[in-house]
Amino acid sequence: MLSCLSPPSLASLFTVSVILVASFGAEAQVKFSLGPRVGVQQTSQKNYYPDDLYGQLQGSTPRYGLQAGIVGSIQCGHFAIQPAVLYSQKGFRYTQEGLYTFFYDKSTYVVTASTVSNLDYIEVPLNLVYSINREGGFQIIVGLYEATGVGGKTSRRATLDGKPAYGGPIYSDDYGSFRQGLQRYDIGLTGGVGYKYKALQVQAIYGLGAFNVDQQTRRNIAAANYNSPNRSLQLTAAYLFSFNP
Repeated sequence: MLSCLSPPSLASLFTVSVILVASFGAEAQVKFSLGPRVGVQQTSQKNYYPDDLYGQLQGSTPRYGLQAGIVGSIQCGHFAIQPAVLYSQKGFRYTQEGLYTFFYDKSTYVVTASTVSNLDYIEVPLNLVYSINREGGFQIIVGLYEATGVGGKTSRRATLDGKPAYGGPIYSDDYGSFRQGLQRYDIGLTGGVGYKYKALQVQAIYGLGAFNVDQQTRRNIAAANYNSPNRSLQLTAAYLFSFNP
């Protein structure tokens, strides 16, 4: 279902959000605010290499990255539309271990392979926020985001029985960049909760990406079921300056 999302989805959500805000807050004053938003996020990807390539997954460590940018709020009654423009650090890390047999001499080795991916995006989320109280309090958040990759790479290291792989230095495959191998554009769903007190707003948001980020690995192993969409858990804080008369 997520793969059916397209860039116009943000425009569609914005239109629906405007209609909702106008419908439920027809008798309320529209309030505008704008301010900085900063936060941290834990990111990972859903899947990895199939077990028969490098073996069972031994451990997975998410990447912890920063988010920073500006967020706006158009509020009418209990509802608010909150678009933002953010610099967002995403990625993942994992290790696999298994047996590998070389075809030319039938020798079997224990292969340990680790993958580290550090990816940087410009992200544009658009959230519809429902507040229990018109002046703040507990919030429920749903929305979409679009993101464009602006930097980063994916690196792999491998060893055979504890020694550098392939008889040379530690194998390093720095193929992954947004110019080669990685999907530059991403889109996905967001959902979460928050709390607003006066001008301060704190939110916890989960992001679910729609696209496979690691396109080159999918081509190399010819696995139609290989999926590598972004997953993120964000904790953010914003200070919203009011621009109401």
